[in-house]
Amino acid sequence: MCGGGTGCAVSACVNIPTPRPLSPLSTSTVTTTRPTVRWANLPGATGAVVYVADNPGMLGARPFAATQASSLRLDELTPGVWYWYAQGVSGTAGNTGAQVSPVWQFVVPNRDSRVDRSFGVVSDFNRDGYGDLAAGLAGATSGYPSSSGRVRIYLSNPGGVASLSTVLYAGGPETNSAATVAFGTLVATGGDTNGDGYPELLATARSTDGVTGQVLVFRGSNTGVAVGSSLVLTAAGSTPEFGRSISAAGDVNGDGYGDVVVGARGQAHVLYGSASGLVGSSRTVLTGSPGDDFGFSVAGAGDVNGDGFGDVLVGEPGFGGNTGRFHLYFGGAAGIATAPDVSRAGNTSGGRLGYSVACAGDLNGDGYADVAVGAPSVRTGEVLVIPGSYAGLLLGSALSVAPSVAVLRFGASLAGVGDADLDGYDDLLVGARGSPSTLGAAHLLRGREVISIGLTPFVLEPSAAALGNGAEFGAGVSA
Repeated sequence: MCGGGTGCAVSACVNIPTPRPLSPLSTSTVTTTRPTVRWANLPGATGAVVYVADNPGMLGARPFAATQASSLRLDELTPGVWYWYAQGVSGTAGNTGAQVSPVWQFVVPNRDSRVDRSFGVVSDFNRDGYGDLAAGLAGATSGYPSSSGRVRIYLSNPGGVASLSTVLYAGGPETNSAATVAFGTLVATGGDTNGDGYPELLATARSTDGVTGQVLVFRGSNTGVAVGSSLVLTAAGSTPEFGRSISAAGDVNGDGYGDVVVGARGQAHVLYGSASGLVGSSRTVLTGSPGDDFGFSVAGAGDVNGDGFGDVLVGEPGFGGNTGRFHLYFGGAAGIATAPDVSRAGNTSGGRLGYSVACAGDLNGDGYADVAVGAPSVRTGEVLVIPGSYAGLLLGSALSVAPSVAVLRFGASLAGVGDADLDGYDDLLVGARGSPSTLGAAHLLRGREVISIGLTPFVLEPSAAALGNGAEFGAGVSA
């Protein structure tokens, strides 16, 4: 009889390996109240016991046995944040391995759909169930010679956002002492790129030549974002403006590691996660015309067609004399292919469709990710909202959304913010950055069963006394 942590194989005792979680990717949102968790069984294991709890400490965790499987559909869960880990088994649930997998987190929605998938990422860097904040200060003093910029991380708790912050710098040990400028121009959550259950933080910087760029990757942990970047991403050669846009891409190849997409002038780089995190040499480079601003905006699109792979959006706002267009690339087992699966041009010359792109979440509650594309130079600006489906994007059902109040450059920025009003449908935040003589604004567009503009958006608009005209409130929005 085999002892604890070992199982029987061909009349011999062997160690039972730990399962490797695959999905739902940690900090993603599932589309059903009965999600399926998936893992990889390594040689020597026949299945797993899955433990599920509603708290990060896994107190009171419920065990679910799947002794001859690599997936398990859970019992119905209440809306909110949930956690799970897996323990390998060999033959029977009583014959378990000595180690368990990392704890992963997922969010259960307020509405059940018939599609059992997951997408998106929450900025919960210490995986405690509360979303955290990252703020870039690109013009601030760095603390390192010839460098500028910093990033502040504010962790959240039941009482709100903490007043104390963790400060990240670049230009010293983080970049091998190479000077950088404008660190923190862009910040974004990168997703869990190494499978440890914690999402990474992405932050951009420029080299002192003012042309080439960098993306610094800081790892999440149980204490928050680790000081000192774990990786500096660059483009080959002298590719200009690498890091002009950044986003988590979800898991585009289904290997259980989060991937990211980085825009450059005329390019978009899809970088793949692994057990050691992002690997700079493991990437797919998507190319377009630098003169048409291909790569000006990039985003993970979520799982538009429900096939279990993350998809990627790339904007090209300069196409066709600034008419603009966007491209959608479907994920697959081999990753992202270099040719787009969907391309859609704008209808208005000078409108610059593709200036912003985003996964809007599941606006109509059908379980498929919907996308949003901004054209801020069309009159006062507009946003194209396109629903996903089992066949991909439903271009024929695209909805053009214009601002309900007098603003300029509506659609300059976009962000899916989840179900902000807890009605079971995800919502979309749209920035209108204004002009030198006007205020900007941010519009919350509420989702509903049939994607429409029937509901009046909630408008965030600061007072002129607080910021003054030209402050470009709404230039950037994020969940």
